[in-house]
Amino acid sequence: MILGALVELGAPVEILIDGLKMMGVEGVGIEKEKIVRGGLPGTKIRIDAPETGEGRDLKEILSIIERSGLPSGVKQDSREVFNLLGEVEGRIHGIEPSRVHFHELGGLDSIIDVVGAMLFVRSLAVETVFSSALPLGSGFVSTAHGRLPVPAPATAALLEGIPVAFCESECELVTPTGISILRKLVKRWGDSPTIRIEKVGYGAGESERKTAPNLLRVFLGELEDVQERKTISVLETNIDDMNPQLYGHLVEVLIEKGARDVFLTQVLMKKGRPGILLTVLCDEGKEKSLVDFMFRETTTLGIRMRREERAELERQIIFVDTEFGKIRVKIARRPGGEVTAHPEFEDCLKAAQEHGLSFLAIHETVRARAMRLSGR
Repeated sequence: MILGALVELGAPVEILIDGLKMMGVEGVGIEKEKIVRGGLPGTKIRIDAPETGEGRDLKEILSIIERSGLPSGVKQDSREVFNLLGEVEGRIHGIEPSRVHFHELGGLDSIIDVVGAMLFVRSLAVETVFSSALPLGSGFVSTAHGRLPVPAPATAALLEGIPVAFCESECELVTPTGISILRKLVKRWGDSPTIRIEKVGYGAGESERKTAPNLLRVFLGELEDVQERKTISVLETNIDDMNPQLYGHLVEVLIEKGARDVFLTQVLMKKGRPGILLTVLCDEGKEKSLVDFMFRETTTLGIRMRREERAELERQIIFVDTEFGKIRVKIARRPGGEVTAHPEFEDCLKAAQEHGLSFLAIHETVRARAMRLSGR
């Protein structure tokens, strides 16, 4: 389905056929077919590959890829996909990844799926891949290890750390091969970015389904935003009964534990009581440890949690050599190319104390030098 959708976006099937020749694979037929699923047309890529039914081990698959004449980047990406599969299968079965024997995933069609996806994405000159939450089906699926619940153990392990959406479709909607390909390609999961759509591709699945069209839809376009959009978690609580002396320590430790930012806002609470709104910003995945700490170190009985999208300017940290030592400076670029430079407060303060100079003098000297280094 991934291959079919990418072909509809403009990836030529011929580069996959050439890729098979580079891998020394013979007797494989590749066909492109337009079919309808749920009343919508899509492209089905059919792979006719002669197989023994015995599968392959990880070492054999990696050898096929390595000895091929494929571009080095495609080789590297494809190896990483199968190494990930081997790591997960090995963990599930309690063996070393190198000893993993793939059954369904060791077939030529799976190898072609992986290599083909890497070839197609490169042919489209795609810079960044985004994905919505992946839908999970239900029921059972037949495998070489017997009937397993959906998602199968390997699929469930590969989905760790990725947003998913539970649905009632009694079928397998995400496969180990598919999620491994996406884990390699996708840079951001969740809400879609703002893009100007140039093309839409539909990759058709094997069967017709009653609940929804069996299609994978992919959009190709250009990001409209100059700023990079990221999702951030917001943790908030109102406090009106805590010793104010404790807030300094609280803020300091929250930052040490991974919070992006912490700030306090004076608020007027019920019955006219003055209070503090404690707000903590953090990356997804760090909420639990920060919430646990907030419950231990404050008097709050409840913490609100939500996720928000924020735009971020392109930025980088550089080191500026000065007569006061190396000073870190955060360089950011605004829409239109304007550059801003922000010397690190702690570095400037330390230099001022060590050299007995004005903090502002050092800060402005470092800032001016950083602006010259950045070409502005």
